[in-house]
Amino acid sequence: MTNEIYTEEMDWMTGESVRTLNIGLLDELIVGPVESPSDLSAAEGLLELLHEQFAACGTDSSQWIDQKDIRIAVDACNEVVQRLGLIDFEIPFRDYSAFRSWWLDNGAHGSWQARRDLLQNLFAPAERAVRTARINERRRRVATGVTPTGRLDWPALDRTVAQIEARFRSARGVPDYQAVGLDCVTLLNELSRSLYDPAQHLRPNESEPSIDQSKNRLDRVVDDAAPGPGKAELRRLVKSAIEYAHHVKHQTTPSRQDAGMAADATVLVAHLLRRLVGPDTRTPSAPVGP
Repeated sequence: MTNEIYTEEMDWMTGESVRTLNIGLLDELIVGPVESPSDLSAAEGLLELLHEQFAACGTDSSQWIDQKDIRIAVDACNEVVQRLGLIDFEIPFRDYSAFRSWWLDNGAHGSWQARRDLLQNLFAPAERAVRTARINERRRRVATGVTPTGRLDWPALDRTVAQIEARFRSARGVPDYQAVGLDCVTLLNELSRSLYDPAQHLRPNESEPSIDQSKNRLDRVVDDAAPGPGKAELRRLVKSAIEYAHHVKHQTTPSRQDAGMAADATVLVAHLLRRLVGPDTRTPSAPVGP
């Protein structure tokens, strides 16, 4: 089993589970954010792990992280939680020896329960803050359609939408927001490749637009799928969403709001096009994905 912070494998000789701390990852987290896990996920895992390890130390000395490595884990936890800025928090000891001095200073000599209570009072506020942030993060997902399955039912496109959502949830700075924009470009290009059929959409004496000219190609798809004056508003809506997605994706220093709106607009385009020409109406001439 792997949870990024540590791995857990079965020792087939002894039949026991062996856990190994990912020291390389922890060293990187001390220096700054990494691509995966996000600081929020790392804080969640480290708080739980360290709470458990120090409780084991104070109860029956059954902790599995050694004295040297626990210092690295504590440093990583303190740095990650402080970077998140959710709560004023710092573990006031770096290893088991310092933990013992701390519990003695706080009157927990001879009492396992007193030590566990001290740890609960120390860790609980940070754990609660991270849990609340995780809940709020789930509430800030990008827009989704109202299809019965909640999916587009175009496998490759669904994978790209899931990637946009995951990257946006973990985004923490301009490079991450730019990466969301690139994922939006990928989704628009996949729609362009899948839905534009030269045999149907190319007019006489026209040259076929390249796949990355997704606005031109998708505009034509919309014109052909929703013709007539009665569909004028629908055509404007879809085209406006496409134009906005293209506008935001070209920003050089996007904010989180910019990235979120680009993601919302792009996913909206995908769901609108699904309604027009997707699985409920006809099969795209060049379906994406298996």
